[in-house]
Amino acid sequence: MVVTSHEYLPFGEDWITEGDTKNAPKYNSQELDKESGYYFYNARHYDPEIARFVTPDTVVPRENDTQSWNRFAYCRNNPIIYRDPTGHAEREGIFGLADKIGEKISNVGEGIKSTGEKLTQPLRNAGEWLKDKLQGNKGSENNRTGKSNNTVLKPSLVDGYEVPIEQKYSPRVSSEYGPRSYDNRFHPGADAIPQKNKDGTWMSREQRRGLPIINLGDGKVVFAGETDGGGKTVVVDHGKGIKSTYMHLDKINVREEQSLKKGEQVGGLGWTGRLKGTGPHIHWEISKDGKTIDPKGTTVEKEVNK
Repeated sequence: MVVTSHEYLPFGEDWITEGDTKNAPKYNSQELDKESGYYFYNARHYDPEIARFVTPDTVVPRENDTQSWNRFAYCRNNPIIYRDPTGHAEREGIFGLADKIGEKISNVGEGIKSTGEKLTQPLRNAGEWLKDKLQGNKGSENNRTGKSNNTVLKPSLVDGYEVPIEQKYSPRVSSEYGPRSYDNRFHPGADAIPQKNKDGTWMSREQRRGLPIINLGDGKVVFAGETDGGGKTVVVDHGKGIKSTYMHLDKINVREEQSLKKGEQVGGLGWTGRLKGTGPHIHWEISKDGKTIDPKGTTVEKEVNK
């Protein structure tokens, strides 16, 4: 026996009610509060008239997904496919399973890629060395000998940061030091991306890759290789407990124990390591006695000379 029948618009607004109108409509397994006009989804109230939650989500499920940045959105603005019984996560049932399977496949792929890069790195180094020899390029970095490239580049000054990218590429600081607003995770360095080509045109992702990443102070390379999260990484010891770190490089142009001057190239801007959706950029850090410090308002040279 049917006591009450409801028909809804896609986002849950009651369209047609037949039978006993005293019964509260249910949408997505939740009952409408007739006094407020909201559905309560365990964590937040949902207003079907505006198709939005009335309070922001405290969880950002996928930080690199632009749909997740709208913390009032309901079911990725697509209730036909998705549902959200918790007020926190829009993919349930088969969609949640698909997410997990996709994430597992992605992790396996990243692992295979990382292992392949490690195994082929010596061959790539040898190829670059041979290319330099054949071209007679005396000004290039030499991984095998560790000789200086004799080319001094100038870092940029952007919003109080000394950025390891040349000014002619119009770099922008894309992520600052400290807690990130969208997930409250602590960011131990700063990120920057080049924006324009030398002729003033906007860069594509591919055009960013390989651009010179600049050493920020005199010192010695103490690490040049792969790290789990940072991909191709270079660490330079500047003395007095000060170190600078450069991550996600496309290639490494230096070797361990190599002495460097400020302005010499440590590698090329890249997209290596555990990155999802961010695109090619440089993440760099300054540390003092093993603890990272805010690179804004200071430089490697200032810290060494304190």
